[in-house]
Amino acid sequence: MLLIPILMFLRPCLISAQDIRLVNGTTPSQGRLEVFYDNTWGTVCDDYFDDKDAIVVCRMLRFSENLSKVAVRTEAAYGQGTDPIWLDDVHCDGYETSLFNCPASWRNHNCNHGEDVGVDCDLNQSVSITGNQPVIENSSLSLRCQLSACYSYQCTYSWTSSKAISGNTSQQSLTFENITRDWNTATIYCHVNVTSPSTVIVGSTTMDVQYGPSSATVSVSSPLTVTENTSFPTAITCSSPACNPLCNANWFNGSTKILNTTLFSTPISRYFAGSYICNVSNAVGIWTTQLDVIVNYGPSSATVSVSSPLTVTENTSPPTAITCSSPACSPLCNANWFNGSTKILNTTLFSTPISRYFAGSYICNVSNAVGFWTTQLDVIVNYGPSSAPVSVSSPLTVTENTSPPTAITCSSPACNPLCNANWFNGSTKVLNTTLFSTPISRYFAGSYICNVSNAVGFRITQLDVIVNCRRTEGQVFV
Repeated sequence: MLLIPILMFLRPCLISAQDIRLVNGTTPSQGRLEVFYDNTWGTVCDDYFDDKDAIVVCRMLRFSENLSKVAVRTEAAYGQGTDPIWLDDVHCDGYETSLFNCPASWRNHNCNHGEDVGVDCDLNQSVSITGNQPVIENSSLSLRCQLSACYSYQCTYSWTSSKAISGNTSQQSLTFENITRDWNTATIYCHVNVTSPSTVIVGSTTMDVQYGPSSATVSVSSPLTVTENTSFPTAITCSSPACNPLCNANWFNGSTKILNTTLFSTPISRYFAGSYICNVSNAVGIWTTQLDVIVNYGPSSATVSVSSPLTVTENTSPPTAITCSSPACSPLCNANWFNGSTKILNTTLFSTPISRYFAGSYICNVSNAVGFWTTQLDVIVNYGPSSAPVSVSSPLTVTENTSPPTAITCSSPACNPLCNANWFNGSTKVLNTTLFSTPISRYFAGSYICNVSNAVGFRITQLDVIVNCRRTEGQVFV
């Protein structure tokens, strides 16, 4: 048969099923193919006309329920036409919506009506493809094609697919190796060429490639640092890429499954800190991604190792170390003592024996970048008198029957608790705080003790009193 170049003519007027028909068949779904052109019905030559072209014809005629049951009838199987031969060398890919979108030669042909092509859009003979089953990615799958009531010498087989097969594969059985996920939902066509009568029948099956997740996507980067009692600026989700069958995406904290698909729907607590696992899985595989959550929070207290107020005695050491410490913080807190606005460099108060000058209020300050907390410690230092001041010098010389030149008092310096100041003459306590409120008698001569004391201690000072007597007439002093 002489081959001539394919000539392309665009015919925008041929756009619907009304421009083609099947005639001389026993049912509306089969017959000689004719096209309407130049106001005349004409036939189509069977040169190069195959099942792909037949699928497009059946699609145009709305026989699209099962396009795998189509057949090409060659050599005027439905009788010879008498009208012009309009089309030759039709080359469809099988995906077109109209025959007139396919490359073809219009009006130019090298055929006669003995080559008029026929199409059967509802073929009763069935092509069975066995062996198809869900297959896991990277494994293999073997398919076998068989036309019912067809012996091997009558039929030849070929396979095509838009994804899984490159070109035609001419064999009855076909094995796919190293199957990839891209082949999922690929349609595999088996073309059965029947030699007598010359017919092409097509069967198809769809590949079900099962594969697990290739990642587990977390919507934020790890580690994630947040501040307590705030909400996240965005939802924290665990999601999956394409999987077959569909994957489930879940959050886990340790072995505990979190019911929500979004982490932390409430304001964040410090107890949310830790590692979370985004787990994406199906029956084929699993993928996990870890999200480390750091929660920054300030101190909830400032702990002082002793109770306030703290009462101690001068020149002793505290019964225990007096420390300022912090509970858990993130980031770590600094704990410092302050006396007023002055920071105390030591973390422990009073590393030396206590002086009365240590009395006062101290602030335990615990802080980090998030916040701070303070606790006040009041320190009371008990101390005894440092002296027992007497208002006159010893010895004190006075003349009988005169009054002292000034009040003779026993007083106390600062004490904590307050001191009592008393005069003693021997073991006898003088009730008055001022000696000799009456004119002095010779009998007042002697030693007096100024005693200043409190619960902590005491001090004494001795005052020696000398009373000079005046001589009267008749008195003799020996």
